[in-house]
Amino acid sequence: MTQDEALNLCGAAADRDPITAVIGIRMGRQFFEDPLVFAWFSSTEEAAKYVSSVVMIALGAEADELPDEDYEADAAEWLKSKEGQQALIAHHNRLYRPLGGMIDWIGNFDDLAIGNGDLAKDIRRDFNEDESDEIISEASYKDFAEFLSSWSI
Repeated sequence: MTQDEALNLCGAAADRDPITAVIGIRMGRQFFEDPLVFAWFSSTEEAAKYVSSVVMIALGAEADELPDEDYEADAAEWLKSKEGQQALIAHHNRLYRPLGGMIDWIGNFDDLAIGNGDLAKDIRRDFNEDESDEIISEASYKDFAEFLSSWSI
């Protein structure tokens, strides 16, 4: 993947509506100055391409440090299940910790809007004016999606 292709993929991920995205990835504190950076994808294959190449290119990794095509295929398979997503996070962070390419969340819009995880609750506290972690009502989905998009790459 070229630098231009990587930038195009980053732009598409930043512009995509979190509600309609198939999957999202949040970069951890070591990746960008802003610790809450979301990227949203139309397919697990697109997300796998991002994980396997774009992150490393954005970090300025040399060509011989970039993952091979097998890693992209493995990532696409892992992204298909919650267990696989957790395995991908652990694997990716173990491999690329020296480059700072940390991932700390993979999921979808509903995981954040109505999920029970600590991250979902923290984000909802930031979104809700009363700082509660109440689930997001469908009537507020658009506002919540805009809120999440403000943290895009």
